Amino acid sequence: MGIDFVLRPDQIEDLGALIRNPRHGLWSEPGTGKTPVACLYTWWVWDRLKKHTVWLQPLAIIEKNREELLLWTDFKEHEVVIVEGTPAQRARLYADPNIKVFLMGADTFGREWEQILAHHPVGLVVGDEWHKMFSTNDSKRTQALYQAMKHIDRLTPMTGTLVRGRLNSAFPAIHLIQPRYYGHHRTFMNRHAIQDEYGKVIGWVKIDIVQEILRAHGQNRLYSEVYGDIPVVFQTHYCKMSTAQSKAYKEFEEKAILELEGAFLDGSLPGVNLIRARQILSSPEIFGLCKGEMTGRDALLDIQMTDHLEMGTPWMIGSASVPEQERVAAYLEKNGMRVGLMNGETPRKERGAIDLAFRKRELDTVVVSPEVGSIGFNWGHCDHVSFLHLPYYHDDFDQFWKRCTRGQIRTTPVRVDTLVYEDTVEEGVVGIIVGKMVLSKEVDPTRQVVNLHARKPIFRGIEERVLKTMEASL
Repeated sequence: MGIDFVLRPDQIEDLGALIRNPRHGLWSEPGTGKTPVACLYTWWVWDRLKKHTVWLQPLAIIEKNREELLLWTDFKEHEVVIVEGTPAQRARLYADPNIKVFLMGADTFGREWEQILAHHPVGLVVGDEWHKMFSTNDSKRTQALYQAMKHIDRLTPMTGTLVRGRLNSAFPAIHLIQPRYYGHHRTFMNRHAIQDEYGKVIGWVKIDIVQEILRAHGQNRLYSEVYGDIPVVFQTHYCKMSTAQSKAYKEFEEKAILELEGAFLDGSLPGVNLIRARQILSSPEIFGLCKGEMTGRDALLDIQMTDHLEMGTPWMIGSASVPEQERVAAYLEKNGMRVGLMNGETPRKERGAIDLAFRKRELDTVVVSPEVGSIGFNWGHCDHVSFLHLPYYHDDFDQFWKRCTRGQIRTTPVRVDTLVYEDTVEEGVVGIIVGKMVLSKEVDPTRQVVNLHARKPIFRGIEERVLKTMEASL
């Protein structure tokens, strides 16, 4: 092959395991080099078996995966295509005899896999960021994949977080790799789930069985095994609410209703109550609150912004709240930072442009939803991550900060800050995330549990600096 890249010995071993085992997973941590292995495996399927491959992945990383396929293999540009366009345009792609690899989203494949198989002998399906697509047994995309894989021999699920907060998120991969373990999702639940009288899962048992199955049917590399220990410092900072924010939050907490200008904010239903309470904390401006005041979290960000402007260092900011993303990005830009904003509404090509600009140091910071930022981006040049409005999935948290561990051996520590409002529902969200980390570690003892409740000041004297910043905004 005419390429200048060489796999590491552990990657060669992983490639051999995929070739020997038609349905086998890559469970290694982010940044350990799963994608090159899958690329060369795809080439092997064509070169030796003369069969085509379908790559499934979230659309945010589809361009990156195509670039890596062309980088690591001898496929020509016209042989590796991203499936997009109108139904008629996609149909023409499926019928093109020159295409060897199709890259597409899971939903499109679920609807149109029969069209591909009508024209090509597909020998392999690669599922990158598997946990984002196939963690629910009853979803349409998972059920469609079950049907498609009756006609395709080889499958490679790729994810560093197969267990996504609940043990049965691993079932689709296990079922597709070897259905004889359980036969049906009901069997899995009967064996592993503890349910209350209403059918709600309240715990999981016999986790060691799942652990053994995954060990037998996948490769699992730790970043520390490949590159050495990752120097990471996790720090949780407890922010104080501004005066108006605190008054509004306490009133809503006590009465489950808050009077606004010309309207009432109702939180009588538990789910709605949690959403509204978090909105008061992350984006009070959408309710007309905190006019002219800087919130405690924004005050802390202001200090971090000043430090980054002085040092000229890159910075990743994660928030699951779109209004907070937009407010923070606008504030940073106003103060002279070059900012990229990415969330679920950002078009795929624009995400690619932001990613490239950040890697080329044309942007100082990216403000990203953890759902988008947790997949595929190689931001190893960045040393600092700040989390604001936390997601509910621990894998989004975990894989977001691990964007900093990709593509290079680290020489400086990664600082991961979590900014939490004290004595609020956000502490409960932190507890949920830590609990899911514990479950993931029970399935895979190599996984890390981060104590996000730890009280460690980010800088010496930070509390005084935050209070002064808040006071200066009044």
